[in-house]
Amino acid sequence: MLDANTAADAPADQFWHRLLVAAASLPLVGIGAFPYIVTETSGRTRTACLVIGILSVAAGVTLSVVFSVRRTRRSWDRRITFFGIGLLLAPALIVGMWLDGGVSSPLTLILIPPTTLAAAAFPPRDAAWHLVPILTGYTVLVVFGPGAPGWLIAMGYGLFASVVLPVAIVRSASLQYVVDQEQRADTLEMASSVDGLTLCLNHRAFHDLLKREVENSGGHSFALLLIDVDRFKHINDTHGHLVGDRVLSEIGRILRAHARGSDAVGRIGGEEFALLLRRARLAEAAEIARRIGAVVAESRPGGVEVTISSGVSETWPGASVAQLRRHTDSLLYQAKANGRNAVVAAAAPTATHESGHID
Repeated sequence: MLDANTAADAPADQFWHRLLVAAASLPLVGIGAFPYIVTETSGRTRTACLVIGILSVAAGVTLSVVFSVRRTRRSWDRRITFFGIGLLLAPALIVGMWLDGGVSSPLTLILIPPTTLAAAAFPPRDAAWHLVPILTGYTVLVVFGPGAPGWLIAMGYGLFASVVLPVAIVRSASLQYVVDQEQRADTLEMASSVDGLTLCLNHRAFHDLLKREVENSGGHSFALLLIDVDRFKHINDTHGHLVGDRVLSEIGRILRAHARGSDAVGRIGGEEFALLLRRARLAEAAEIARRIGAVVAESRPGGVEVTISSGVSETWPGASVAQLRRHTDSLLYQAKANGRNAVVAAAAPTATHESGHID
């Protein structure tokens, strides 16, 4: 389940990656301090403050490069980067404010908000690593720097809270909305491509996938299994449709359990299934089909005796989807005609078979 704290490593990270591009530029707001630096400060303070401005710009550029170009995903990489930038900015802020009168310097009001706002726009755990060095540096300035009224010190800390909390709340709510929308879209996509009873791909989704595989195979062979439940009408008539549904559901589970990570399983008819085995040769596919048949017979899906028949083929150069389906279907028909509970495999059509249906 996605949430706002883990979304940086999820598809919704596109949201905060866009957000941080904007947030990374927020320290540039510190340029607003330049008129004050030039007209109201001494030479030594002016130099220190200009260094602060340069470092703020460098921090913004660094964040943009690290996250927009490299798109760092690992959480510790992100946190180390944030912490490093915080360590870079904290001493600069302390020096500039100390030389300009400590906490009472207007630089506190000018430079801390954009720096804090930039960090608050990022995931909370990452932002904390950035804010801790800056907040620690400000505290050092309060304790050891030139004196300042208590209300002014409180205002400085208040800037952190008044900027961080609203931005963090808005960011969290916005990101959660994005996550919810993605989950809703995934649910709708799954509902349109997955058979609800067996949790296998439905006929349309499997056919589309098979078509793409044929078009993009690039010379790599793959195998196609067509599997049919033997005498399924008899099962329905004898035990009822609820038992028949359980039979189909459990066979779908068995097929999905035997599929490799790169394979695809579909329910392409009432009691007919298909299994696409990528980069598999005929012998391997036939062995998988025999193994699945044995498991189905032993497991008694729905609590009744069930067997399956399978036609297994391997693609060949120039084969179309229709030709591959027609050839594999003819092999399935042979398995049915040979007494059911059988596997018939052939790499390429050697003769024309009339496709029919045997329950």
